[in-house]
This record gives sequence, structure tokens and C-alpha cells, in this order.
Amino acid sequence: DKVDVTVIKSTGHNISNDICISCGYGDVWGYKLYEDYAVITDYNGDKSDVIIPGSIAGLPVTTIGNTVFDGYENLASVTIPNSVTSIGSYAFRNCKNLGLISLPPNVEKIGSYAFYGCTILTSIVVPKSLVNVGVSAFTKCSNLKYIFYTGSETDWANIKISNNNSAFVNAVVHFNSTGHNYVIQGIENIHPHTITYKCSLCEDIKEETPIVTDCVECIEEVKG
Repeated sequence: DKVDVTVIKSTGHNISNDICISCGYGDVWGYKLYEDYAVITDYNGDKSDVIIPGSIAGLPVTTIGNTVFDGYENLASVTIPNSVTSIGSYAFRNCKNLGLISLPPNVEKIGSYAFYGCTILTSIVVPKSLVNVGVSAFTKCSNLKYIFYTGSETDWANIKISNNNSAFVNAVVHFNSTGHNYVIQGIENIHPHTITYKCSLCEDIKEETPIVTDCVECIEEVKG
């Protein structure tokens, strides 16, 4: 049964990821507390890169509830704690700027319409623990091409995948994998240097511009 909790505003809060992990004080996350776990019920922030708290008021967060990020188009990345075992229905529906999802190692259930309409979602890390994918969880995810699955092909065959998940079913699955394997393809000989990486598993390409500490020109540019 749900436990009634009174949150008292006070000094000395232990704020992490926009919430006090000791007492639950904060106005960004909505949640419900039960006897031995917590459920995220709402997100009221405006960040594009969101880190979901792993505990609230000393209780582990095990569920991302229904509709928590529904229609939140500003969401570009989300970090889900290892304590989470269930993704609720409509949890990330129409998050149209979410390009990659990495599900933590204990997730067992993805609810119906959970990632419906995530139109630029290209890859997802799926744990061996996954048991059930709900109806239309990945409908209108037309760019979903790669699944990095931590289990074997035999494990994958035991997942119950409900109707209307053709994008998920037809994606290329890399078994016994935890994600992209990027290797350096080249470094531009201009300043600031741009390093190009290519994934050996799926041909995905990314670029980054690090600070090159032994390059005089880069150091001078950083100094301004």
C-alpha cells in the first residue's frame, strides 16, 4: 500500500538530480512512495538532458510511470537508473528529439506506447532482463535501426513482443552487446581539431571537438 509522506521544507537537503534523495523535497519530479520503492509520476523540468533520480526519500526508484515524459519534445537524452525495472505506458511518447535510449540492466517491462512517435530514435540498448514489450511501444519509430541486446539470441526469442512493434522487430539486433563500439576514423588537421568516430557495429558516425592540450594553437584559442 502507498505510504503517506509529508515533505517538510528545511535546510540541509541532499539535492541530487533536482530532488532531495533523503526526504523527496523538490518541484521538478512528481512521485509516489510505497513501502519499499518509489515511482516517478511526473516531470516538471525543462532540461534537454535529464537524469532520473535513483532514489527518493531513501527508497529506490523502480518505475517510470505512465505519461511521465509524454510529448516532451525538448528531451534529447535521458539517464535511467539501474534500480528501474519497468517503463510505463506512454512514458516517452512523442519525444521527437530522443535519438538513443539505454535501458538499465534490470528492466523487465516496456509499457504500451512507451516510445510511440520517437521519430529520430535510431538505437536502443536492451537488457537481457527484458520480458515484455507492450502494444505499439515502438510504433512510428521509423528510424530505429539497431538494438544492442545484452543477452543471447536464445534469450531474445523468449521476449514477448506485442502487436504493432514492427520497427523493434525489424531492427538489426547485436547480441551480447552493451552499445556502440566507436573507433577513431580521422582527425581534422585544423583548429580546433574535430575527431570523427565510426561504430564498428552499425556504421553510426559521431564527431567531437576535444581540447587538445599539447596543441599550441588550440590552447591559445581556448584562452581567448
